[in-house]
Amino acid sequence: MSRILCGIVGVALGAGLASGAASLGWLPHAAHGPADPHDHGGHEGHDHGESAPAGDPNRVVLTPEAMLTFGIRIESAEMRFLQPVLEVPARVSFDRDALAHVGSPLRGRVADIAVRVGDAVQKGDRLLTIESPELGEAQVEFLRRRAALAAAAPTLDLAKAAHERARGLWKGDGGVSLSEVQAREADVKTAEAVLELARAEVVAGEARLHVLGMAPEAVSEMAASGRVSSALDVGAPVAGEIVARDVTLGEVVGPERDALLTVADPSSFWVLAEVPEASLSEMALGASASLALPGGAETGLGGTIALVPRSVDPSTRTGRVRIEVLAPSGALRDGLFVTARIALGGATASESVLAIPEIAVQTIEGTPTVFVAAAEGGDAAFELRRVAVGRPVGGLVPVLVGLTDGERLVTEGSFLLKAEWGKASAKHEH
Repeated sequence: MSRILCGIVGVALGAGLASGAASLGWLPHAAHGPADPHDHGGHEGHDHGESAPAGDPNRVVLTPEAMLTFGIRIESAEMRFLQPVLEVPARVSFDRDALAHVGSPLRGRVADIAVRVGDAVQKGDRLLTIESPELGEAQVEFLRRRAALAAAAPTLDLAKAAHERARGLWKGDGGVSLSEVQAREADVKTAEAVLELARAEVVAGEARLHVLGMAPEAVSEMAASGRVSSALDVGAPVAGEIVARDVTLGEVVGPERDALLTVADPSSFWVLAEVPEASLSEMALGASASLALPGGAETGLGGTIALVPRSVDPSTRTGRVRIEVLAPSGALRDGLFVTARIALGGATASESVLAIPEIAVQTIEGTPTVFVAAAEGGDAAFELRRVAVGRPVGGLVPVLVGLTDGERLVTEGSFLLKAEWGKASAKHEH
């Protein structure tokens, strides 16, 4: 189940007051003026200076000591860029465009393994060597076909020469019959067919060697030298790191095995995010996304959407959105489960709004309320202010009504003010 959260582009929050070591309490009303001659006394229980605010039940006054004790923090309402994000489960995968499964193109025995898991390789580096009788037989057949091709060309030349000589004698009344000339012509056509077939067989034999894993350079070298070898060196098809090895020395392998070794780029990953079908229309190519571990810890890594699927899984009703991420080696793991936080509405937020920390908003009598700082001599006074707010975005809420840019209000510790205001209000009503 996904939750709409946010990405934030904006200025840092203002600094508040630090915590101290005194106790929280209401200031005695007498501290702000002469004592009430009608006071009944007997308030030994007000050791912390508590009293309900007289005159204005929507105003709270705190001593500096109380502010410090409970870490009351005051910050300013500011214009910010807020961008909502969609938080969805995702799985990390190696970049499939930079990954290769290395198998055996022929049946044989593993004679040597040149790499271990974790080794870095370049494209073409030897990974392992396979001894295969099949390869030796294919090489012998290729050399035989080349020899047949080499013999077919002179045979055609001789047939052509005999045909031309017979035609000359026939035209010159040299005692050669027309049937003899026609026979020589048939020999030429036969020799041409044999030559074409020999060429085709050589091409087919070379193609088979390529299918069996021999590189064009190795085939050319073998053809020039005439030396046959049943050993096949299997090279790395891409540059990267050996991330898996499923083969042992001396093992018999064949084309039916999917992979003996796996090579991948250890810094390039795909993050496959399961996005509910209702939210797929909000996905945009190039939109940013950040990653968090299952416990909520930020990875500090991010990427961009590279693919939004055209279909959804019929069982989960989600689409697999692909996020491409570049990460330092070791920062991510293939198969790791993470939380993807995908920016909605494109790559960037377009409008700034007046916003405050979400912790500043308390619900009082069913209405969102904040405590706005006001001057009160040497003490700290706070006025209850009803506000209208929008949906929280990354720990911030947009303020629709009730505050103006730059007004200062309580953020951390606002719940303590709410509790004390509730107690003071009860006393006031009593």
